[in-house]
Amino acid sequence: METFSKTNESAVLITADLAKITHKIVEGKGSLGAILSDTLLENDLRYSVSGMKRTAEGASDAVAKVNAIISKINYDESAAAVLLSDPRSRAQIQNVFSNLEKSSKDINKISQSLDDYVTEIKSGKCTLNYITKDETLVKNIDSTIISVKGAAEKLNENMEALKHNFLFRGYFRKAERKQEKELKKKEIKP
Repeated sequence: METFSKTNESAVLITADLAKITHKIVEGKGSLGAILSDTLLENDLRYSVSGMKRTAEGASDAVAKVNAIISKINYDESAAAVLLSDPRSRAQIQNVFSNLEKSSKDINKISQSLDDYVTEIKSGKCTLNYITKDETLVKNIDSTIISVKGAAEKLNENMEALKHNFLFRGYFRKAERKQEKELKKKEIKP
């Protein structure tokens, strides 16, 4: 009876303490009370748990799909297995990568050469810079082009005059007829 009485007293004390703790929690006091009474935190926790569930489900689906794809691959007949196990194919692939590496080095050399050339152009040490910056040379080139245009116009006038000259008229008519025949042949052929 004495033990039962002590146990009963202890139970009463524990129950009283639990009532105090429960009362504080319900009032929102203490860490646990704050957590349980904070509706925003509660919603965030629910949202986080829901997100973790969706993520886990998505990961499970993705793993299942990857496993399905992997299980469908016949490694003995797959292109990767054939390429990697065939010495000749492996050598060809290595050759391709070797060529790519060489090409990359060549492109770097060309790029460096172009960079050097552009630097030389900008520094004014090359012929192109002389040609573009020498005003006298530019004027001479302009006047030469104008002279060539004039000579070409005069040549065209002389050719036109020759077409009408009775000594050369037959030659030019023959040439025109021949040209017309060739054009007709081209139009007929598909």
